[in-house]
Amino acid sequence: MQRLFSAFTPQNYTIWAEEAIKVAKITDLKTLYTPTYEGIVLEPFYNAENQSKTIETPIKKNNQWLYFEYLYLNDFEKLQAQSQEAFKKSADGLIFESNIDNEVLLKLMTNTNFKNIEVKRKKNQLEEKFLTKIDTAFPWIKIIIDTENSKDFRESIEIISPYKNIGVRIIEGNFWGNKGANAVQSLAFGLSAWVESLDIFTEKNNSEKKISNCQIGININENYFMEMAKIRALRILTTKILETYHSKIDINILSLTQKQNLTNIDEYNNLLRLTTEAMAGILGGTDGLCILPYQFDDKIEFSAQISRNISHLLRFESYLDKVTDAAKGSYYIESLTTQLTEKSFELFLTIEKMGGYSNAYSFIESETKKMQEQKEKDFQEGKKIVVGVNKYQK
Repeated sequence: MQRLFSAFTPQNYTIWAEEAIKVAKITDLKTLYTPTYEGIVLEPFYNAENQSKTIETPIKKNNQWLYFEYLYLNDFEKLQAQSQEAFKKSADGLIFESNIDNEVLLKLMTNTNFKNIEVKRKKNQLEEKFLTKIDTAFPWIKIIIDTENSKDFRESIEIISPYKNIGVRIIEGNFWGNKGANAVQSLAFGLSAWVESLDIFTEKNNSEKKISNCQIGININENYFMEMAKIRALRILTTKILETYHSKIDINILSLTQKQNLTNIDEYNNLLRLTTEAMAGILGGTDGLCILPYQFDDKIEFSAQISRNISHLLRFESYLDKVTDAAKGSYYIESLTTQLTEKSFELFLTIEKMGGYSNAYSFIESETKKMQEQKEKDFQEGKKIVVGVNKYQK
């Protein structure tokens, strides 16, 4: 192996830069730099010389992930049929949308084999009878807080926190991502909401069980390498934050594909987006994966099957579960991971100085709105391309 390497002339950054300028027929390498919405400037190539530093990503025990099927029809018979089909076809868990009634969910819980179940609930759905039943009969269920204002978010956490066994999943990063937040914002806003939830959960009982009952989720979109780095950055940041609670639990990250990227104009392009989003989440090291249906219509069974099979293909045919942290050592992805970690933590600290997630809610809304308006402007001007929508339409 040593003789193999000695057969090649050592290359450095300057040599690569000169070759890039020559091939691209330019005079300045910076013309190949690409700015991103995150304030990160992408360089045309990366090596050890332009890698300022690397933040070590906490080691995940393996690259296994649980696949969660997404269910949203408020109909017991249809939900039961879909959940049975999902179990038969090797889905690992279920996620229920907030439009499904508590009574329907509880009835379904007694008729399902799944033990990995997460349910979106709004504040007015957090009834004492419903929560008591989950706490005593279905302690494996996690509640995903689904609110659209700071008051309901905080009060929802306060309602749930006294229960001994009920866990929550904080996916505010996904919520803001679907409203237009960039990767740095999604990370920072999601972390801030998660920390506020941790503080409420551990206010009277700072035990490992209470901390482990408060897990996190994040959106994944079409920006393949950025999203891969985002999941890695989230694991770094959550691990560091848990150290301040003197906790050694393994954080559990749920990644959800993003509704904002789906289009009705050319729905088959959605399949491609969902696949790359899923790959980014898996290679980034997610623990749970939820792939939305590629279309929301009367073909729900077929759409669910396709989403499920994307996960199966990536596991059983692409073997993405066989290598832990496959992105480790890539100069490009390590650079993205480091920059996302630093920038999102800086924004997180800004929010904390404002008093935390609930107190900084107006700031978060404003920053997200600005980012969405910029993305929309770029979309209209053709600077941001969505294949099949504003370019390469069928």
